Amino acid sequence: MPPRQRPAGPTDALREAGIKTFTLADLAPDLNGIDTYHLAENYGLFIGETATPEGQPMPMLTLYSETEGAGIQDLERRTDWEHWDLHGMPGMDPHWRLRANIADRSLKGLVHVGPDGEDDIELWRAAEMVSLPAEWWSLLDQVQHVLVVGPVKEADPRAVEAAGDAGELLAVVARVTFV
Repeated sequence: MPPRQRPAGPTDALREAGIKTFTLADLAPDLNGIDTYHLAENYGLFIGETATPEGQPMPMLTLYSETEGAGIQDLERRTDWEHWDLHGMPGMDPHWRLRANIADRSLKGLVHVGPDGEDDIELWRAAEMVSLPAEWWSLLDQVQHVLVVGPVKEADPRAVEAAGDAGELLAVVARVTFV
């Protein structure tokens, strides 16, 4: 018997039937200069505070799902964050950056910086400028790192504990870049 072959995907089947199909990868050269942020799943975030294992205060951001496909499977695919059960502190990854605007004390975005120094993943972008509470901004300025956790289903601090208990929480410590 011939070896078992993997079934063709729907795009392959359509192409074999003579139907022209295009994927985002097919169009990638034509996307130069086009903002692709909204083509991926989107997250919102809310601020909080936690403590390091040594008892030091640490700023925290929690991502919540804003689009239907946003969730733990999406974050597992797009990031290499650790599963986190609310105990201890996940590793710091200097490639993950929270961009913060000094002039208006607001957050601009959460990105992963690739080996070439360019952003290769934009996980969150501020839709509008919102000045942060002075105490939280001061902590962010002092620590210059932030614990990023997610995803949770809704913008509610109690959702973090529920997701952690369910084993559905990923986390990373990111650097803060002030712009």
